[in-house]
Amino acid sequence: TQEWVRNGEESNVVAFVRRHGGRAAFVAANLRPTATAFVPEGVMLDPAKKPILSENVTVESDGTCRFGAYGFVVQEF
Repeated sequence: TQEWVRNGEESNVVAFVRRHGGRAAFVAANLRPTATAFVPEGVMLDPAKKPILSENVTVESDGTCRFGAYGFVVQEF
């Protein structure tokens, strides 16, 4: 299944969760050429867990995703 994640619209971040069986992956991308941040609604990422794929993004301990220009992340949670 796929579920859209809210709270990114104002920051021009598109985000969703893909679920299959007992696994779930969070996918998000900054659509802007400037830095932005958002807290994904209903998703708590572990900043210590290595992303599957990422560029120009930091996940903070409170769940905030800080993106650089066109940054993206794919992380299982």
